[in-house]
Amino acid sequence: MKKMLLSSIFTFVVALPVWSCQPTNLNSCRDSYANYLKAGKAKRAVTRYDRKEANSLRNELHDYFSRIREKSDLTESQLFADYLSQISYFKKMFLSCVEFYTDEDDIDPASLCQYLTLEEAIYTSYGKSYLDATAATILLMKLKNNKKSKLVGSLNSYINKSQLLRKSFLKNRELETISDPAPLSQKKYLASFSSLRRMTPRQNLLLKYNYTQIKYMGKMLQKMDERMRAMQAGLFYDYDGDGQPDEMISIDSAEQYRMTVKLLNLELEKESYSTGVFAGKKPEFMDLLAAASELGLIDDLQLKSMVELPSLYEDKRKEKWKLVGEMALNIVEGVLMVIPGVNLYAIIPIVVVESYFEAKELKTQPSNLHLF
Repeated sequence: MKKMLLSSIFTFVVALPVWSCQPTNLNSCRDSYANYLKAGKAKRAVTRYDRKEANSLRNELHDYFSRIREKSDLTESQLFADYLSQISYFKKMFLSCVEFYTDEDDIDPASLCQYLTLEEAIYTSYGKSYLDATAATILLMKLKNNKKSKLVGSLNSYINKSQLLRKSFLKNRELETISDPAPLSQKKYLASFSSLRRMTPRQNLLLKYNYTQIKYMGKMLQKMDERMRAMQAGLFYDYDGDGQPDEMISIDSAEQYRMTVKLLNLELEKESYSTGVFAGKKPEFMDLLAAASELGLIDDLQLKSMVELPSLYEDKRKEKWKLVGEMALNIVEGVLMVIPGVNLYAIIPIVVVESYFEAKELKTQPSNLHLF
């Protein structure tokens, strides 16, 4: 009896369907959250669609997105037109809405019903995973046609960037497909970027920068990572100009960290000039992390360690003791990560906190010199 029960349980578990995201031109499978989208609204839209189409022999929405899944020149206006002309569910919804509002004198039925129907179509497509959060956000912004719609760029631009990044990610990580959301698309990393409030770092990256700029940021983070992990760092002097160092000055771990951060900030400042790569837009460190993550240049464990780096996020308005407290939160985890191997990123919070208290003890002396 027990064997039969175990066998039936095992059979049931094995029979459960395993969900996996299949990347398309409109769903990168890298988004996990969008502040501009309402989850409840998407769920209700899907419920209405499934209830209406339950007895239908064809799933027109699925068929439509299957036909355009690799289309790279798709525009938001084309998608809006297709919703109303090629999918009978939304076409009927639009006509019913127009009929309902026909007798209203102070309302333009066609304009109102087009807006309401397209909004329903976007939420239904998002809820059914035909659109990722960023694509759905762009479409909603374009539909509302407000000031923010200019900040998100075009749907076509997002599709092209997303496809190029997917190819780079798969190549750099030596994978066949993408199935997991990007860590920096999570709700806990929401922040305000320019006039776009409460966006994830991934969304900000893809809406603000082009593919060339994203690749450049990824290389900058790689270089920073190499400098941070270098076994030896320092300064050299070439007295006679023969190309050979005549004097080497080694620096300790704290100075190596500070020098790496300063070099990164200098490079970002230089490239943010109007003639630089970023053409007047200065990227934040979180932009570099998102770029490296989307390109597949760093794995999730590296990303987690680098997100916690102090000083790169240092808020000058905060009191120093609060900054030290925040940095100290990573010490326990850092110590655990150091054993049994060596993880420089885990040691950095300890080094910085120690340097801070050392500086406080020396503040009464004539000077407290740091190379960087």
